[in-house]
Amino acid sequence: MKPVDYGLMHLPSISINHDDFIRFSNGQTITHKTNFNEKPEIIRIYDSGKIFIGLGNQQKNDRIQPLKVFANN
Repeated sequence: MKPVDYGLMHLPSISINHDDFIRFSNGQTITHKTNFNEKPEIIRIYDSGKIFIGLGNQQKNDRIQPLKVFANN
């Protein structure tokens, strides 16, 4: 059996802290500095323990909007 994020490995990823995990898992936009493209992009989101929690849409000003959340807080 493959991990949930196996088919998403081509997407860039970030790890977020516990406070951002709570916000993200509740559908709130978080702020996180990335080194990715300036254009909006879908990214994989992991908690501080490297557990996949969902997908986010990178927006301008280092904001990431949740697209799909697979974790409960």
